[in-house]
Amino acid sequence: MVADEMRKKLEVEIATVTWQQLRPHAAVDRLFLVGADPGLLEAGVAFATDDTAQVAKWIEEGHVARPSDSQRAQWEETGEGFRFLILSPFVLAEVVGS
Repeated sequence: MVADEMRKKLEVEIATVTWQQLRPHAAVDRLFLVGADPGLLEAGVAFATDDTAQVAKWIEEGHVARPSDSQRAQWEETGEGFRFLILSPFVLAEVVGS
């Protein structure tokens, strides 16, 4: 039940930003990119409920990762849009449209 309550709470906290707004979080290694599987909301629930086994599995499988230098460079040029969640001290983001 805790996960369901957290899902409802986080669902309304998802917002949209540009790369320029996420850049400071990436600079201090607090930004994680989330793929379509698991999706931003599911990843947020796992981070928020300290489901370290699930988070570790997603990281190992490449579904959750820190942005690469090439991604950062691309976003500097494109001004990419993201959906994001703040789960202090981390910020989770997914590219809009992914």
